[in-house]
Amino acid sequence: MAIDAPRRIRLPGGWSLPPLGRAQLLSMLVVAIALWAAGALWIGLQSAIHWAGTLQPTIHFYLPQSHAKQRQPLINALKKIPQIDTIHQVSQQETRHWLHSWLGNNSKQNNHLINQLPITLQTEIHGSDPFLLDDIKDTAQRFHASINPDELRLLTARKHLTQIRNLLIGCALLLMVGLALIITNTLELSLLAREDELELMRLMGAHEWFIRLPFILEGMLIGSGAGIVALLLQLPLIWALQAIGITTDGFSTLIFPLLVGGIIMGTIGAILAQPRRT
Repeated sequence: MAIDAPRRIRLPGGWSLPPLGRAQLLSMLVVAIALWAAGALWIGLQSAIHWAGTLQPTIHFYLPQSHAKQRQPLINALKKIPQIDTIHQVSQQETRHWLHSWLGNNSKQNNHLINQLPITLQTEIHGSDPFLLDDIKDTAQRFHASINPDELRLLTARKHLTQIRNLLIGCALLLMVGLALIITNTLELSLLAREDELELMRLMGAHEWFIRLPFILEGMLIGSGAGIVALLLQLPLIWALQAIGITTDGFSTLIFPLLVGGIIMGTIGAILAQPRRT
């Protein structure tokens, strides 16, 4: 029984794409899975950044009673930090209410604790700045105040997520190089299989660009096909995140990097493959 040969795609102007066989489809699938993984990481990271951006971080400054005279200078210094929105001193009445809810109605014990507690300044932070954390730490140190370390970790969450996003962009560029080499290897096999046919076309007077263009189009087809598959695979992930209430940037933000990135990778792969075979 004869095995059906891979079918060619005919193009206007007398061109035809090289046969699309198992190697091309496997290459497209590998590239699509890699693009999907990169897109999934991007969606997850952007969702985390969006979550961190919706938080209104609160930083408490605790000034010991022995440095009570530093209260107003500390407030003045905090007002000079642009990202600090409001400054509120926790009053003794608020502290007494908290102690009453925690320890019960023991006025003598509560009053003793209130006199021992440090002066507490509550600040609301808005926006972000690379030097915000350093400014806060430096201000607290200059006026002998302390800060809750857990609040500082929450404040730096968005900063770290942004740094990870920049790292992911660099890794994505390296991934594109690797995927382009996969397409290059696939097209080299296709060029090798058609070596006699290409040589015959040259002997018949075909221009070099007429020979090379179908392989470039094949690389673009593999890359764009992989991008489309990767985009479709993102839909279940986006729907699942939205179903549990996690906000994402949506499907539209992935169209350009995945689809156009796939086409670029395919084109680069085809260009790298040709000089060594054609």
